[in-house]
Amino acid sequence: VKEPPAPKAPDIALEKKKADTRRVVEEKRLAEAARIEAETARKAHEKQLADQKKRELLRQMEADALSQRIAAEAAASADRAARLAEAQAAVNRYVRLRDAGKPCISCGRHHAGQWHAGHFRSVGSAPELRFDLRNLHAQCAPCNVHLSGNLILYRAGLLDRIGHDAVAALEGPHEPRKWTRDELIAMRQRFAAMAKELDGRAA
Repeated sequence: VKEPPAPKAPDIALEKKKADTRRVVEEKRLAEAARIEAETARKAHEKQLADQKKRELLRQMEADALSQRIAAEAAASADRAARLAEAQAAVNRYVRLRDAGKPCISCGRHHAGQWHAGHFRSVGSAPELRFDLRNLHAQCAPCNVHLSGNLILYRAGLLDRIGHDAVAALEGPHEPRKWTRDELIAMRQRFAAMAKELDGRAA
């Protein structure tokens, strides 16, 4: 009986080479996995920063738009207030010229001092009547300012001047009224022209 051949001695160099190859492959695999993970994390971070920047830009744009709208509304409000004041000044001047020579609507005096165009229904209580000529009459400064319009006597004088029905119409309910900028400009021009005509007649 032949004896089996003795096992070959392991090739240490070959085994070492295989082990080195496996180690290099594993290191490359781990390095590639690490690179992919780092790249994924970098892209995720960049996207997060980009999204945050977009949100901040959007918030800034919304804030700028709001600021611009508020500024535009404030400018429009200020412009309208100026046009309202100009229209009121024009109608007041017309009323003073219209009622020149008449006594104060409230106290009945021929006042030697300053004259106002006094409202029977105040601008605060009935702003829709601020340009209504039935509601505006020449009034001495003491009655208008110091006696807050002297309304009891104002009403009595108004009844004599425009009649019960017109006074009742002033005292009745009214629809709210808000004039546009163009309407106020037109009103100022109209009353200025009316005042100029009266001024010319007086001259």
